[in-house]
Amino acid sequence: MGPGTSDVRAVRANVSKEFEILVGAQFLIAGTVVDATATELNYIADVTPGTAAASKALVLGSSGEIATITSATITTLTTTTITSAALVLNSTNAINVQIAGISVLVMDDSGISFSAAADTAGKAFYTKTQNGGAATAGSPGQPGANHTLSTGAGTQGFDTENQAGDTGGNLIQNAGDGGRAGLISGGTANGGHAGGFVYTGGDGGDGGDASGNDGDGGSFAFIVGSAGSGGGGVSGVDGVIRLAGTVAVKQGSPTTVTTAATLTVAQMLSGIITGSDTDGATVALTLPTGTAMDAALPDDFSADDSFDIVIINLSSDEVADTYTLTANTGSGDFTIVGPAIIASSHADAETNAATFRCRKTAANTFVAYRIS
Repeated sequence: MGPGTSDVRAVRANVSKEFEILVGAQFLIAGTVVDATATELNYIADVTPGTAAASKALVLGSSGEIATITSATITTLTTTTITSAALVLNSTNAINVQIAGISVLVMDDSGISFSAAADTAGKAFYTKTQNGGAATAGSPGQPGANHTLSTGAGTQGFDTENQAGDTGGNLIQNAGDGGRAGLISGGTANGGHAGGFVYTGGDGGDGGDASGNDGDGGSFAFIVGSAGSGGGGVSGVDGVIRLAGTVAVKQGSPTTVTTAATLTVAQMLSGIITGSDTDGATVALTLPTGTAMDAALPDDFSADDSFDIVIINLSSDEVADTYTLTANTGSGDFTIVGPAIIASSHADAETNAATFRCRKTAANTFVAYRIS
């Protein structure tokens, strides 16, 4: 067969029968036909094991790893650890997280929901911000991170049209309802208690053994939003804190005084002071100094914050057995607005109890307003 011969079908090379090349026919290795094109064969050329490259086959590294994949479409992913500097989960449908085949976390346009398998306890939701870094030589301990829950702001109306602004999102926290008992006839099982809310402030840290001050405990502040006032119509009103149901306030044992004295800040903060006098004359109860009162309150007890103190006169022998609350202007003012005399509990006397609202007006300055 020479040049120009029209019936040439193939050129065969046979090396120990390991491979055959049949030009214009087939490519076989050890008797197996190789169907890949030249382009497809080039997918495995210059491949670095463990590193993905564009238009190249994936070859795992020595530890079974593969890196630098920029995107992948995976129907089912089974893994123990996902590590990413900036992980993005982008799904056109709901994202469903399962444990042992049971959906426990579902994220979609309506929000994030948790669920539990039948006859199992509900799954807890726990979030915690990062602790502050530990102190080192020459560097003090660092603050822990804040935890902020914020709802979305309402969008503003279009400036060139008569459009109203929309409402901001509510922050709604609902504790779970108690489960009802079974409906079996004659049943005596109790219904489950509803879930409650527990908000616990952090404990203040202990000061140094020599003269370091102890840290304040964490406070709670519920601050309503201020009303809008920039429109041409009626101004809005500030928000409301609404307490419904039985409201319980922790109250320790009342403080008792029987003789004239300057009240301590501990007595003022006890909430209730009782007294009993039989001298037939008024007993002066002097308020602490404004400086002492301010020092006893947390740092975030600000101007216009207040606390109440109730003074109950248990003296019953004579009408004259009264108590008189007295201002203190020694170091920072603690003054009084309203009647300062608390009548005795004698039958002929007026009411024997008084409530004072103690308002901080400035640093080291307080006013006790008699409100009842």
